[in-house]
Amino acid sequence: MDHLIIPTINGIIKKRSTLLSEYEKNYIIQKIKQIDMKLFRGYSVSDIVNMMINILTEELIQLDNSQEKILDMKDVLIKEIGNEPETAIAHTKLNDMTTIDSLLQSPAILQSIFNPKALHRKAYLILDRKYQSNDSNNIHEFKWHIATAGKHFNSLTTSVTTAPLRDIIKIKMFPFRFPNTANAITEFHRLSVELVEFNSQAYVVAHCNKRFHFAFDIERTGAVGSNEPLNMTDVSNSITEFEFHTPIIEINTLTIRFANPEVDVNLDPDILSGTISSVGAQTLITFLQPHFCTIDTSVVITGFITTDPINDSVEIELMNDTNGWDITAVTTFTVTIDVDISGLNGVILNNPYNIYLNAKRFALRMELTYISANK
Repeated sequence: MDHLIIPTINGIIKKRSTLLSEYEKNYIIQKIKQIDMKLFRGYSVSDIVNMMINILTEELIQLDNSQEKILDMKDVLIKEIGNEPETAIAHTKLNDMTTIDSLLQSPAILQSIFNPKALHRKAYLILDRKYQSNDSNNIHEFKWHIATAGKHFNSLTTSVTTAPLRDIIKIKMFPFRFPNTANAITEFHRLSVELVEFNSQAYVVAHCNKRFHFAFDIERTGAVGSNEPLNMTDVSNSITEFEFHTPIIEINTLTIRFANPEVDVNLDPDILSGTISSVGAQTLITFLQPHFCTIDTSVVITGFITTDPINDSVEIELMNDTNGWDITAVTTFTVTIDVDISGLNGVILNNPYNIYLNAKRFALRMELTYISANK
């Protein structure tokens, strides 16, 4: 039927020399979908389209005569919630013959009239820096691929929610811990957060065209000049919520930028290449650049292996502990962890390793409000 709809609509517009209303378009689509194609066996597509144009043009004239009796549910929703639903609520018309019984058969329509907020649903996301997308910049932009209830997981999936995530009308961010970064703190003591995909709807700092959706107050957890992490706290009860004037149809990816609050903040790498060696009863990791970590933060090593994995199995399992190891000593380029590999039988393979620095990790929690189409 789809191959008949567009030519028919275009033909009617040309024949009438006027555009169609949304209600008229929906009326035409429904009429065409009800056609029994067996009646047109032997006719070409163009013949069928011409017949539909002539028949439906006449029917639309009759519709126009009763137009003043029709209530546009879309207009009601716009007045009620201040947004234009993109896909969640069907563009529905009610006429003067509508009864309470017929309304009760479509609870979503009834709710959209008397209590549109009853159609709002919540979904939750965690954006963890450690599990970003492989195509993330990971210095001044941080990207996640989102899998929702209606999608299959794939190799790009880095954040998951059980909700459909369509027609998003509001996003809230919760306070979070932020790695200590050189240019994060200015005299404003504010960190702004931008959702790059949606910056057509955002706060705008006019003189520099900086866009953002959330603003957090910065609290130190250590002395000035220390590498202790920073806490990002809510400035007020409303600053960390952003309501979209036009609902977001669908979310497939989320890309985050941080600023201070006008200039973008570059974060230190959270993964560094480090050479592993034994130093007495401990393990020394030597990096090629400053790591900016402190004692009692932790590092995570994956894939550690030797040329004798059977006899070195205990040490290998310890080194690859998924919980990581606390740092017991530091210099600018080295960290020491409390794992004894002095008794290895084999030689360490694949040195150097990619070492994850938990001190540079952050996890953003988000609450998303969307319009549900479920009845």
